[in-house]
Amino acid sequence: MGVTTLIKNTRLYHTASEQLVDVRFGEQVQAIGQLEPRDHEQVVDAGGGLLLPGLHDHHIHLTATSAARSSLDVRDVASFDEFCTRLREQPPGPLRVFGYHESRLGELDAARLDACVADHPVRVQHSTGKLWVCNSKQLEELALAEPPADGRSVNAMADLERDAHGQPTGRLFRGDQWFATRGRAPDLGPLDAELASYGITGVTDASYTNDAAQASWLKDQMRCVNVFVMGDATVIDGPFKVMLDEDNLPELDVCIQQVAAALAAGRVAAFHCVSYVELAFALAVLDGAGAGPGQRIEHGGLIDAPMVAELMARGCVVVTQPGFIADRGSRYRQTLTAAETEDLYRFGSLLAAGIPTLASSDAPYGPLNPWQIMAAGQTRLADDGQVLNKVECVTPEQALHGFLAHPHDPGGAARKVAIGEPADLCLLTEDWPAARRHLAEVRPDASWLAGRQTYSSFDAEPRNA
Repeated sequence: MGVTTLIKNTRLYHTASEQLVDVRFGEQVQAIGQLEPRDHEQVVDAGGGLLLPGLHDHHIHLTATSAARSSLDVRDVASFDEFCTRLREQPPGPLRVFGYHESRLGELDAARLDACVADHPVRVQHSTGKLWVCNSKQLEELALAEPPADGRSVNAMADLERDAHGQPTGRLFRGDQWFATRGRAPDLGPLDAELASYGITGVTDASYTNDAAQASWLKDQMRCVNVFVMGDATVIDGPFKVMLDEDNLPELDVCIQQVAAALAAGRVAAFHCVSYVELAFALAVLDGAGAGPGQRIEHGGLIDAPMVAELMARGCVVVTQPGFIADRGSRYRQTLTAAETEDLYRFGSLLAAGIPTLASSDAPYGPLNPWQIMAAGQTRLADDGQVLNKVECVTPEQALHGFLAHPHDPGGAARKVAIGEPADLCLLTEDWPAARRHLAEVRPDASWLAGRQTYSSFDAEPRNA
């Protein structure tokens, strides 16, 4: 029969009853009720805490998140002088910097970066993830580097921005694939464990550079979470990712053909849409490809009122990131118009319009902790303590719902702890009425993936009844 676990004295999220129950599981949930422990069975006393399905983050970038944790984070730097000081304090050698934004630190190019550090390679990633800026030493490495054997890399020197004299400015847009094919693959183990500590048992990697080989590698690296992958035409078991940059949109007809082919293969399309223009382009592609409901709009950074109706009419799903409001809401308030602020990362108004909308992290570009993301969706509290567009606030239950949706049906019903369901579980130290009052501070007690414990807050083995 295999090793089983019995959780005593727990409450289930999806039931209206406050009755305490016991739950037995191996790889799947086997029994729910008033149960007696078996010999050699691991027994955990939940003490009235909440048992719910493991959370699923529907939009994350695993390798970038892992790499960001070994990079110099400058998101909290207040001035360019402080930025330079931080860089100069680092040990000599190649340096990866994460979280730069011109609204605080000014525009950055190779010459300005050289003024900070000139004697070893430095590359700086913009906080949006869209742009890399290299100093001159890093540019020398780009020029000298040989293409990788697999032939998958872009030509970095050809894609570099150049000034009026044809000289590289140091700015490289969407350079992730180039650096990924030449750097050492990050160790995803620490991130894997961190995700489990939040009660996450599944993620969808949303990187547009994913191909079948990368998808297989990602799945092999993670032990505590199930990995679902979106990507290019070779990733046949996940959404087809369409990367849209307003200033460099693909040819419409070509994009329609690619999406139509993906739909014919039984896949859904997932569009990176941050701006109004990108969203309009995505809807035109969906119309041209004859797409049915369930197509994904990733981010939905700016959605105006007419577009809300368009999304509803097409049955689209919006995978948004309220964590951005908590992380950088003050910057949005300073840089966006009043009308844009009303349209920014809608959540409540989309749900009210009947559009399936769910929260996700977009880590490393947004906060990783799902409970903090839920709290941001509930309160819309920006980093300066002010509420940004209160009408978009959602209830704790609405914020949690998306993290309980199935990865292959993000707009659908929440998964449940039920007999026969996979034992991908998250146990809280308290019940839901208590947890919903302080979502940002919620800390799971334990997590299981297919019945195997992946995280425990206990000092030793789980508490025995």
